[in-house]
Amino acid sequence: MSEWLLVASGGAFGSCLRWLCSRKISTLHDPGFPWGILTVNIVGSFAIGFVYALMHNRLPLEHPARAFLIVGVLGGFTTFSAFSLDTLQLFSNGYVVRAMANIIATLIICLLATWIGLLSGRYLTAL
Repeated sequence: MSEWLLVASGGAFGSCLRWLCSRKISTLHDPGFPWGILTVNIVGSFAIGFVYALMHNRLPLEHPARAFLIVGVLGGFTTFSAFSLDTLQLFSNGYVVRAMANIIATLIICLLATWIGLLSGRYLTAL
């Protein structure tokens, strides 16, 4: 099976899993706070660290299982897990400034991009 198909199928599975988990958790808690997504992000961040640690010295980066599990399933489950792993790898390789830049850029620029997207969408729907 080609690697892109593994990533795609893993991503579809991870996205569906995120939707199911987030929806279930949200029904159990206060609807005024995004408990479902927060929980998914925490679980996904733990899972990507755990899976990466298990596979790091055992499988080459190109291994199909890595593509399916890390990029596909966990990437589809939460992209925050990929951000967390990338940032920790920068820190562990001694790139503290790059790691901090990644954190700041991700938080500020992504929030800003979301806000601009919301404003743009509202503007276009108001025309």
